Order: sequence, then structure tokens, then C-alpha cells
Amino acid sequence: MVDLELYKGKKHVRVTATTLFSIVKAIIAAGKETEFLKDSRNNAFYVEASPESVNFVKTYLHSNKLHEDNAAILHVVAPQIEAAAPTCFRV
Repeated sequence: MVDLELYKGKKHVRVTATTLFSIVKAIIAAGKETEFLKDSRNNAFYVEASPESVNFVKTYLHSNKLHEDNAAILHVVAPQIEAAAPTCFRV
């Protein structure tokens, strides 16, 4: 059994893409994505990214054509296109 150890610091913590991706994959694999998204909204959870990181993600998604069959990704790549959810990717 593993005991939960909460972060006691006051500063924001940098999380690598690898760690974030692993967390998201684990949540999806456990079938908990709907519950996590609901709980994250209730807890005002968000992730901050530098402008360079935002543009890296946008460029990666566009270069790999991931926006072509996914409305949410299209809205990240081209935020001027209306989508169901608000986005931080607008200029």
C-alpha cells in the first residue's frame, strides 16, 4: 500500500510533457476521464504553459494533421473557428 504524499510547497511545479502524458494515459486506461474532467472543473484545475510551449503544441498538431478529423484539435490550431468549448489558444 502506498500512502498519499501531498505537495506542501507554495511555488508552481513544472511538469514535463512525459509526466503529463503518462497521467492522462493512466486516467483514460482506468476509464476515469469523465469523472476526472468533472472533478477538475469543480476544483478549478488548469495547466499553465509558456507561449513557446503553446506554439510548439499548435505547430505539432498542425504539422501532423491531427486537426483534420478532430474539432477540438482544429480549435486549438485555428481558434478563430468556433468550437463548443472556450480555449486559451486564441491570440
